[in-house]
Amino acid sequence: MGANVLATPHFVNQGILSASIAALAVGTPHLANQAILSAKIGAATVGTPHLANQAIVSALLGAGVVADAHIAALGVGTASLANTAVTSAKIGTGAVGGPLLQDGGILSGKIAADSIAEACLASGISIDLSEITRDPSYRAGAPLVSGALAVEAYEAVVFTGSGIFGQAQAGNPNRMPAIGVTPAGVASGAVGAFHMLGRITNTGWVFSGYEGSRVFVGTSSQITRTAPSASGVIVQRMGQIVGDKTVIIAVDPYTVQIGQ
Repeated sequence: MGANVLATPHFVNQGILSASIAALAVGTPHLANQAILSAKIGAATVGTPHLANQAIVSALLGAGVVADAHIAALGVGTASLANTAVTSAKIGTGAVGGPLLQDGGILSGKIAADSIAEACLASGISIDLSEITRDPSYRAGAPLVSGALAVEAYEAVVFTGSGIFGQAQAGNPNRMPAIGVTPAGVASGAVGAFHMLGRITNTGWVFSGYEGSRVFVGTSSQITRTAPSASGVIVQRMGQIVGDKTVIIAVDPYTVQIGQ
């Protein structure tokens, strides 16, 4: 028969079926480039038996070809992933967030030692409370000066009654020794917090050049690098300067009163 003797007019629609073709009878030479497209393949007609081991590799898939819509819920599980198959280098920045982690899904036993440092955590309560000792449980008493807050920010405080704290003052034996330093002002009767240990920063401090120097309770409840020296005042160390605006609070419970 001449060329093209058996052409389209000689075959009814679906006249040639797979059952009419011998195994391996149609191979690469019989198919034009891109002759078989997804539109010509019925749904679910190509399955595991038709694909050789490792027949589909990432190099054969266009960017974005496989997306969420192609993967059933829970379609990729532990059994589908080789040990250490998913590493941090293969995960985009921000790709794994809160909604992708079940409650309690990350435990300390699943995290290598030293793998999470402060730089890996956003600043805030998760870091700060691990670096300082702060008590937020008590109320401020009446102010020493009428009309003012009971305690201003960054002032030394002392307990003045049961569950009540107020301003500590080096010149007032009834207001010493101090127990901590407030990070914010507290109104009379309000619950407030004070630092007893750890870093505290005040933009109003000017301690540049004095790093390593001690700080003390002042006569006006302030934190000062100059120890009080007047007759009768009480000297108490409250910590050490570590930067122009920052002090590490380390309250010394022992005090010295200057002789009168």
